[in-house]
Amino acid sequence: MTDRNKTGKAKKTSFNIVDVLILAVFLFFVAYIIYAHVLGYSVENFGATKVNVEYTIRIEDVSSEYFNKITSGDPVKSNDGSVNMGKVVKKYAISDDGSATILIQSSAYRSNRSYTIGGQTVNPGTELEIRFPDYAPSAKVKCVGIKVIENVY
Repeated sequence: MTDRNKTGKAKKTSFNIVDVLILAVFLFFVAYIIYAHVLGYSVENFGATKVNVEYTIRIEDVSSEYFNKITSGDPVKSNDGSVNMGKVVKKYAISDDGSATILIQSSAYRSNRSYTIGGQTVNPGTELEIRFPDYAPSAKVKCVGIKVIENVY
């Protein structure tokens, strides 16, 4: 009778280190899904503060034909058109040296005095790869200034 009782009983399971590791990986995966996909944050911007900024760019050797197509409110995208880099707030006249200055508003991540917009670092002196709806500058585009207009929480 004792043999029958031993085989009929459920086996006692133990919780070991492998189970703990599997559970930890699962919880990490769930936390990542919530952080990145549900809340919309980026892992590369972890710990950064989200802010709204205005940044000024200078485009060298701009053609007046293309420059005149840029209007206030136009979206600014990454060079391949896949990432939003903000919207045009104001454009200034083409200077005597053939360069044009444009003011753009966007949300950004600030970390240690550095700003990231759409995966690109945007700081004064940084060269950018951007495009407008009817114009993709082939000349050098450089950020010449940036200021925080609002902290986003």
